[in-house]
Parts: sequence; C-alpha cells; structure tokens
Amino acid sequence: MLNIRVKWGKEAFEVPVDLSAPGASLKASLEKLTGVPASRQKIMGVKGGSLRDDVLLSEVGLSESKPLMLIGTAETAPSKPTEVLQFAEDSTAQGHQETEVMSNGLVNLGNTCYFNSVLQVLRVVPELRKRLESSPAGLAKAMSALYKQLDSTRDKVSPTHAWAALMAQNPQFAQTTDRGFPMQHDAQEALSTVFSAVNELECEDPLFRGETVNGANQQEPFTMLRCMIAQDVQILEAGIERGLGTGAEGRKLSSLPQYLMVHMARFAWRQDTNENAKVLRPVSFPQVLDVFSLCTADLQRQLEPARTSLKQQRESEGRIKKVGAPDTDPESAPKRSPDPVSGWYELAGVVSHKSRTLDSGHYIAWAKKAGRWLVFDDDKVAQVSEEDVSRLRGVGEAHIALVLLYRCRDPITGRAAVVDERVALSGA
Repeated sequence: MLNIRVKWGKEAFEVPVDLSAPGASLKASLEKLTGVPASRQKIMGVKGGSLRDDVLLSEVGLSESKPLMLIGTAETAPSKPTEVLQFAEDSTAQGHQETEVMSNGLVNLGNTCYFNSVLQVLRVVPELRKRLESSPAGLAKAMSALYKQLDSTRDKVSPTHAWAALMAQNPQFAQTTDRGFPMQHDAQEALSTVFSAVNELECEDPLFRGETVNGANQQEPFTMLRCMIAQDVQILEAGIERGLGTGAEGRKLSSLPQYLMVHMARFAWRQDTNENAKVLRPVSFPQVLDVFSLCTADLQRQLEPARTSLKQQRESEGRIKKVGAPDTDPESAPKRSPDPVSGWYELAGVVSHKSRTLDSGHYIAWAKKAGRWLVFDDDKVAQVSEEDVSRLRGVGEAHIALVLLYRCRDPITGRAAVVDERVALSGA
C-alpha cells in the first residue's frame, strides 16, 4: 500500500492505494471522499496525462512525494476525510473581517486563481451579464451559466465548465506543468481572452470599447488602457499618459467606454534571471479617476456640458464627493435617469497579484458592491475597507494591483462620481 496526496480545489486528502489495482479503484475511493462521480473525475499528475480506468496504478508513477490533482464537481456531500491537509495559499488574509453572506466565491481548480479573479471583477458589471445571456455557445455562454449558478446559491461554486470554455477559446490556458498540473497564467491575458469572446456580443453601445486617435487622425479601438510604470511615474494618470505616448505617434482618447479597464504594466523581462519580473514601484490610483486631460479637444468639448451639469447637481444637493470621503449607500439613493459619460470614473474592481514573477504567486479580486468593498480569495470572501484597496498601489511584498476596473456611473443608481477640482486641489 502507498499513501498518496490528492488535491481537490482547496482541499487535500491522503489516500491509501494498492499499486496492483487499476485506476478505477482510486476513482472509487475519491468518489467516497469528495462526492465527485468516478465517471466525471479527471485526475492529473500521472504519467500520460489524466488517469485512465484500466491502467494499473503501478504504471503511472505514483509516489508519496508527488501530489495528484482531482478536477470535477461533487453531486453528493463528501464523506469526512481522515485528514485534510492545509496549504499555505489556502489561509485567509489577516485583518479582513469575514462578511455576512453577501456574495460567494469560486473553487480553485488548481492554479486557476487568475481566472477566478477575472470572473469576480466582471461580476460587478450587470450590463455584461445581460449581454452574455444572448450568446449561443462558447466562453460567453459558460460565463452566463456560471453567474446564474453563483446567484442561485450561497455556497462556493466550481467554475469547471467556464474554465474548460476558456481553454477551448485559448489553448495556452490548457498548458500543464511537468507534473501534469495546470500552469499559472497572467490574469490580464485571461481578461483579454474573455474580451475577445464578449466583443462578439458588443452592440452599438459598447461597455468596454473606447477609441484613441493619433496626430495623423488614425483611429484605434481599445478595451484596456496600459499604465506604463517607470521611475518618474507615481500616479495612475501619469502612467496612462505615458502608455498613450507622446509626439506624432502619441494618442488621445476620442471616445469613452462605460467601463474603463486599466492594465498596470508591472512585468518586464529580465535577461539575468530569464523570467518576467515584477516592477515593485508604488503607483497610486484614485477612487475617482478623471481622464478629461487625456481626451481630444473635440471630446473635451462634448464632455463639458455633462461635467458642468453634474457639478451643479452635486452642489445643489450639497453632496460634492470629496477625495477620501465615505460613499453613500447606493441602495438608499433615489432612482433617477442615468448620468451621462463625463470623463469621471469610479473605481469598482481590482485584480491583484502577490509574487515577484509572472508565472507564480496568487491572484485575488477586489470588488465594490452596494457601497462596500469585498475581497474574493477564490472561495473565501471578506469585507475590506477603501484604505485596504488603496494599499494595492504597491507596498512591500503584499498584493499589488494589476488590473483596475472603473465605471462611469453606478449601475444601481445611475449616479456618476464627481470630484470638484477645487476640493481635490485643496486636499479638503
């Protein structure tokens, strides 16, 4: 008999196996432990890829030091394991207060935290979820089904079908390690793959797509702006401006999306270590981003009436949003016509990463729901403060923001975030 380790999502088990038995016997044991039917199990980490029912266990390279990975969704409640192993990445972040059940998490299928974080950030875009419902197949349809499943339960959900659809959309995400485990990938690349599927559904009123124009009046669409991080870049706006370029080839924003995605370009290739290393320089990002100065003169003229009107509304209400001031609860705000796109964007989501290299570490999501910030660490959900989110600018070895999601208005109230420049400059 040989005791092997098998990891399933966030759980791990020690399983005694008879090496003279076929693979089907191991699957039967795992079905009792996890509730995943043997016919739906995919066991990775053995010779030849996934474990077959008829192959002898003595022929697949099992050892006590080499863990296997089980992929599959349980149909019944699993039996209580004799021993559950705790992995370092499974521990909750210190200082986070566990929430009441306001939202639920996603099971990590094995280095799939990058995809889980993207799914949770996009979950705060209700317009996207409506458009996903019209997709007949593929990744968009799988995401729609997953979001409906998340809404129908308070329990954690396994994104098995959505992950399979992601691999079908872009085969690079199907790559495995030498041990047969799924490889870690860049969350920004996963987000780009999602956008390639979502863009097929984009209508005349795009959610994420904007346009830039250069000095030669050449238009170029975008779904994500790049924040270039250099020694003299300390704030997000400066990094975006650097990413747009200068001179004749420099670009300005000529049309704005409803949701603005920003990629923090934190990884650069190091020849001495032969790896994509993270640039740890702190870059602050605001809770309310103003892109007016990055727009073309024509677009600025179009935005001016909306900006003037919104300022007057907030002044008459006595509720001009001050930098750092607490948000009002959008659920209690009166329903009204949606505010127009103004060039002001409110931070609504963040994908962060913790590690010095691109191909390692851990991704988590931060999302603003009903005026409260939540952190989604795979299947663990906790409430955090706005200050916790601001620390993602880059402090030591902690999590650092890689992707920022800004919205032009709150999807519940239709209200746009407004910053009075006089207040911002005075620091009041």
